[in-house]
Amino acid sequence: MTKGAAKRQTAATLMNAHSSRSHSVFCVTVHIKENSCDGEELVKTGKFNLVDLAGSESIGRSGAVDKRAREAGNINQSLLTLGRVITALVDRAPHVPYRESKLTRLLQDSLGGRTKTCIIATVSPALINLEETVSTLDYAHRAKNIMNRPEVNQKLTKRALIKEYTEEIDRLKRDLAACRDKNGIFVAPENYSALNNQLVQQKDSITALEVKVTSLTTELTEISSLFTKTNDELEGCQTQLSDLKAVGLIGFNYSLDLCLSVCAGVCMCVDVWVCVSLWVGVRRVCVCVCVCVCV
Repeated sequence: MTKGAAKRQTAATLMNAHSSRSHSVFCVTVHIKENSCDGEELVKTGKFNLVDLAGSESIGRSGAVDKRAREAGNINQSLLTLGRVITALVDRAPHVPYRESKLTRLLQDSLGGRTKTCIIATVSPALINLEETVSTLDYAHRAKNIMNRPEVNQKLTKRALIKEYTEEIDRLKRDLAACRDKNGIFVAPENYSALNNQLVQQKDSITALEVKVTSLTTELTEISSLFTKTNDELEGCQTQLSDLKAVGLIGFNYSLDLCLSVCAGVCMCVDVWVCVSLWVGVRRVCVCVCVCVCV
């Protein structure tokens, strides 16, 4: 770290007496070796990145000229590329431009990878630096929305680790040969075909999910419409029933009449009449039952 700090470029500008003229990346790779119960050697690898980003710079305010102006342009260009990578990760774009700058390529694992990432944004309380402060906070807020997938480092055998490194070297050699031969788009034809196939599968999956969502949305709309219609009909029937009860068009009455009569002058009869009346709308239904007892 001391050697790296000694090589770090700083210079004085109108805004900062010790302005960073480049980004600083300090990478630590740790290899831990263990022996399994069978005596086989296991390797566990971890990586730690410390990054000090040079701040974006306005050439007009900093007074940078010649070499300092070119340095400021390079800094702003790399920060712009990093911003595009962050935007692509937040928006979940199918392609993330990691390879557009050395900085984003080195930080590929820290941006949307399988690591834990912490960002510290430094701002100024001075009103004259309000624009830079707002820009920095917006930058940090977008970076905060990146979804990483941290994983515990796996213990690999030396043979598996060497195989993984060999495959990675072969892939990089194919990409390098493709760039030299101009027989590909930044990658070898085999890798490009694999990426295209993966992209097609993702598009097919997204299309199927969109069709399913559309179907479920249509079904939900129809059920909601039917429910609303049925509920309106129920409320209308309840209102009509209440109105009919209020005006007395629906009712239930009964009566019990007792009377004495003389049948043909021969015997005395006792008639019991039971009448039930039911109003339905404007119609009346009446049912009468008579029980006659002759003495």
